[in-house]
Amino acid sequence: TNKALFLNYSLGIDDLTADFSNRPYFKCELYIDGIASGLFVIVQEINIGAQMQFNVSGIRNLSAGSHTIDARITRWFNNGAAADFNQDFGTLSSVFDAAYLN
Repeated sequence: TNKALFLNYSLGIDDLTADFSNRPYFKCELYIDGIASGLFVIVQEINIGAQMQFNVSGIRNLSAGSHTIDARITRWFNNGAAADFNQDFGTLSSVFDAAYLN
């Protein structure tokens, strides 16, 4: 049977890229068993070379048993940045919680 599962994910990243004038938007989304969950947040980078924080949470119904949950970040909107502009990131923090609700 399906049960409601509360998911909460926080990710802090450090942009290691040199500064430039455009500030793109990034989307962090949770995937469950390789399928987008619809739980996401979109964040605009304030300064290239700065840090960003993503906080994603919500409730999804899952069947009993093992599941794979991962987070994926994509550049959602270039905002004037070249589409092929590469950015390098480092992870500062990553915290994940999941709890079934009765």
